[in-house]
Amino acid sequence: MVDSFFRDGINQGQESLRAILCMGISNGIPVPAMSQAAAYIDAFRGMPVGANLIQAQRDCFGAHTYQRTDREGIFHHDWRS
Repeated sequence: MVDSFFRDGINQGQESLRAILCMGISNGIPVPAMSQAAAYIDAFRGMPVGANLIQAQRDCFGAHTYQRTDREGIFHHDWRS
């Protein structure tokens, strides 16, 4: 996805992909492969949240604590308040 050939193709077709997804979802048509393609593009371009989200979920449901990327230390949050 970092090669200009692929990147340009993705950038060119992204608006159409999202429009088709909206149309399919609005009409109750399952579009799992296309929606996963859009999610993959978003995850690839976005901030790294995978492990951070998992840590937050584990902390929420079992007080396992988590680490932050912006501060040193181990944290726990009272998620239900």
